[in-house]
Amino acid sequence: MDRFTFLKLAKSSEKGFNPIALLRRLLPVYEELLRRLRVAGADWVQIDEPALVLDLIPNERDALQFAYCRLSKAAPELKIMVATYFGSLGNNLETAILCPWRDCTSISYALQSSWRPSAGSRRRNLCSRSD
Repeated sequence: MDRFTFLKLAKSSEKGFNPIALLRRLLPVYEELLRRLRVAGADWVQIDEPALVLDLIPNERDALQFAYCRLSKAAPELKIMVATYFGSLGNNLETAILCPWRDCTSISYALQSSWRPSAGSRRRNLCSRSD
């Protein structure tokens, strides 16, 4: 399970605590893991992200996209397959498509041929962020 799903499903006894806020602190661990896997000879890594089928709010979608932008930069030669299951991407489809899959990365889901970005879409590509 990937770090986003891990945090999304986390519970806290602290009222008002948002586990997704810990994502930036957890990302360096995953970045290092991906670098080590690449050095060890891995060409592909599969990351299970079942939270992609949940009803995510906009800041969670932004956090997910930001995380994959960071991971794609950590080991650019490594191909990452993101797997999701237990349902369709629904409102998260556009977020998944905006993630930095490029030529080196893919997501394993059946993309409906009729999908098109919605007119006036407010989703933006967050990969240009430097942090």
